[in-house]
Amino acid sequence: MIIGVGIDHCQISRMAKTLTRYSRGMERRYLTGEVAYCNRQPHRRIPRFAMHFAAKEATAKALGTGFRNGVSLSTIEVVHLPTGQPTIQLHGAAKDRLIQLIPTGMQANIQLSLTDEADLASAICVIEATLFP
Repeated sequence: MIIGVGIDHCQISRMAKTLTRYSRGMERRYLTGEVAYCNRQPHRRIPRFAMHFAAKEATAKALGTGFRNGVSLSTIEVVHLPTGQPTIQLHGAAKDRLIQLIPTGMQANIQLSLTDEADLASAICVIEATLFP
């Protein structure tokens, strides 16, 4: 059962300007464990930051709150599985919100898709509830 869907786009050139202007402060304030992943390939650094930022926005939309009620950029973390597949890890109020959305006897499954092309990074987040195996 689909619980929520969110989509977001981030202009890569705008992310480049923001990172140039606020650099480390922005990384520490808005991005959590994503910083090491984004910095791993210097030539892909800015597009990766843009995709991860879009993923956080898309997830907040899928949760149905946006960035309100304690759900913030720092409570949503993009993580990558060993296969490279991106997924979301929630903390604090974002995790609490997810728990509220999932019916009793079901578990949450978050699907995330990231892409970038030219000057645009995009993310789609789908939250579904599935029966326990």
